Amino acid sequence: MWFRGSARRRAESIYTIRMKANHPFIPTLVLRFGGILGLALLPVSCGDDATPPATVGSTGETNQQSTAGPEVSPPSPSPARASGSEDMLVPGGYIKISPALLDFGAVGPGTVHPTTFRIANIGTQDVVVESVTPSCVCTTLTDLTGVTIPAGATIEMSASLDAPRQPGEKEAKVFLRIAGVDSVAMVKIKGMVTLPIQPSPTYADALKGVTTGFIDLASQDGKSFSVVASNGSPPVFEGFDPSVDQPRSSYRLKWSIAGLAGPSIPRWWIFTTDRADCPLVPCRLRNENTGARRDMERMTRHWIIDDDFLDLGSVRIGQPIDLTCIIKHYNPRGGGAVEQANWWQVLGVGSASPQSLRAEFKGVVRLNDEEAEVRIQVTLTGPPSDLMVGLIGIRTSTGNGLLEVAAKVVQ
Repeated sequence: MWFRGSARRRAESIYTIRMKANHPFIPTLVLRFGGILGLALLPVSCGDDATPPATVGSTGETNQQSTAGPEVSPPSPSPARASGSEDMLVPGGYIKISPALLDFGAVGPGTVHPTTFRIANIGTQDVVVESVTPSCVCTTLTDLTGVTIPAGATIEMSASLDAPRQPGEKEAKVFLRIAGVDSVAMVKIKGMVTLPIQPSPTYADALKGVTTGFIDLASQDGKSFSVVASNGSPPVFEGFDPSVDQPRSSYRLKWSIAGLAGPSIPRWWIFTTDRADCPLVPCRLRNENTGARRDMERMTRHWIIDDDFLDLGSVRIGQPIDLTCIIKHYNPRGGGAVEQANWWQVLGVGSASPQSLRAEFKGVVRLNDEEAEVRIQVTLTGPPSDLMVGLIGIRTSTGNGLLEVAAKVVQ
């Protein structure tokens, strides 16, 4: 069964925006638009039970694959909070979009949260949508140019927050432009991805010469836990001595990159715990050397990995793990044009960390013109460790990229 880091498949509406940030700290959001004035739209499913597409394996055989996600205790449900409205003057009146902000609050990692925005043409003239543009640079957009909103009509804009598996606040902005109007309407959708053990802040801020800091860890259910390691080393606590103090439900821990420079600075600071439902707590490490400059080859190979970090949880040595990742067309210098049609054709995968893991190519699925799903089988080779961070190389017809994985390795 393909499960770790797998993509959720849904029937694609003809009005779909899939958003991927061109920024290392903003993961994927999926916004879906439907209900355009009675147009016959294809149904959009937000579940995980859609029939998966046929795949072409490395042997050339066609087969069907199923997907599931790693089991993670979800946070206590919090009601979505809608607030405000976005008004924009248009010929004959104004457009009102409500709400202006939809905040889902705490959301579980890897969960999907659908909602609906209403767009009302409060005026005497029909208006035409010129464009709908997300705040992210790397996007796959369907063209809404020419969609008409009659005077007095209201349409629905369906949207869903597709939460990543890393903790932190996720926000997307969507800009609506009407033909003949200089201004732009904007709405937001956001949520806080919350793990069973939640970090605060959810990142290590090592910008502008900062080399040390603190992150608080707290269990969401109030139960005690132990921090086993801090980025693979003994944890450094503030106000707690594990040799004499009893385990707690919260800790303050120090992180430090003092003495590290350039490529040796890790992209993630990862805490290891004794909780079965949250063995790893990954926190993005923000530094000038951990962002886009780590992967300049993306500009010439014309693809990126949609989520280039996978938390595998607790994994046994020798246990094969089936995982997937999405590679996404990327050509900002060419305005998004497909200049290399074979960008998605995977020639193979391999371990860039042979001392820690083996990787085997199991096939590639062309999801659409902009995305392909790469299927990989990974086997950890050991030794047991509180934290293993490894790299898997993906080679296509146009270039190479790296997928980073982390795990707590057990016997």
